[in-house]
Amino acid sequence: MILIILPFPLLSPLKIGAFTFGTERLDGLVEWTFSLFDTDESGAISVAEFIKMAELMGLSARKTEKLQPFLDRDRSGKITMSEFRKAEDAAA
Repeated sequence: MILIILPFPLLSPLKIGAFTFGTERLDGLVEWTFSLFDTDESGAISVAEFIKMAELMGLSARKTEKLQPFLDRDRSGKITMSEFRKAEDAAA
């Protein structure tokens, strides 16, 4: 068996054929994911960035509308790192 450590954590082993990919949860996953979608590096995910993120994930406009209030808890129109973390914790 070959063990490959990925640059991001997985919560459970990922097996592809004869390969088993790393299972350690690394610090920084939430920050790394957040930074992928905070394209203007403002420290918050704007509505436009959120819509792009949802499109990349294959979410419909209807699901995107339902998901945004779950993430943007203070209704500021931006998703902060704190809000993003809370959503990730709630989903776990």
